[in-house]
Amino acid sequence: MRITPKLVDTCIDTIAAICRNPSLREYIIGFTALDAVEKGNHYRRIGFDHLVVLADKMNRPSALDLEGRIQSRIFSGENRKLFNKYHAEKRVNGHVYQSYGGSPRDGADLNQSVYMVWWEE
Repeated sequence: MRITPKLVDTCIDTIAAICRNPSLREYIIGFTALDAVEKGNHYRRIGFDHLVVLADKMNRPSALDLEGRIQSRIFSGENRKLFNKYHAEKRVNGHVYQSYGGSPRDGADLNQSVYMVWWEE
């Protein structure tokens, strides 16, 4: 999948819409090769209430590229609310955290996705 500015804008618009919820406390943008139910269950065990897939059916390089572009936009400060609501521990250094997490899955497989998780007050 080719990562276009329009795709990045659509993801940012989706994140911004979710962040307008006044009860949203913090969120994280990430990459996974797991299916959404499995990833969501993992995050629920550590206190996150919700997961939404922003883009899926991607190979690893495309998914990591999209994750990085989204995080770069968030960390650029163009939308202060998006930055301020990003997970406090992740924004301390003010830079992008891209990682495929050591997944043993083939990076060429179209099973990677970029997601947003968040919890509410």
